[in-house]
Amino acid sequence: VFTYFRYALLAMLILLVILAVYLAPVMASFSDTLPHLARNALFFAARRPLKIIPAFAIFAVPIAATVLDERMRPLYGFLWVTCLGGLIVMMESELLIRDIELYLPETAPEEDDGSGGQNAAQKAKSQREILKEMRKLDE
Repeated sequence: VFTYFRYALLAMLILLVILAVYLAPVMASFSDTLPHLARNALFFAARRPLKIIPAFAIFAVPIAATVLDERMRPLYGFLWVTCLGGLIVMMESELLIRDIELYLPETAPEEDDGSGGQNAAQKAKSQREILKEMRKLDE
């Protein structure tokens, strides 16, 4: 009976590690609820399962160095507070961006209607008009 519990705990541990590795880049890319972000993280992990190994290495090496090196732990603590967490997420994002960018919402490019700089001048004019109206409201 305990063997089955051991396998179930191992499966849950693997799932939590995958979530820990993939959740930060997915949270940086998408705006959604936590259950949907976790589902997206598992989706990206299942899409390219071999990328889990380098992503886990990026995540685990600084943590292992912090835990194992007692003499330098204050320095590692300082680095964690200042830059290491962001650096890990940035490196993971660089690793996973090719997979994630296919699912990012596209922004509509500005259409050129052939009028040259006239479109930009119209935008600037409308912005000036908006500012004038705001000033009138303040008075």
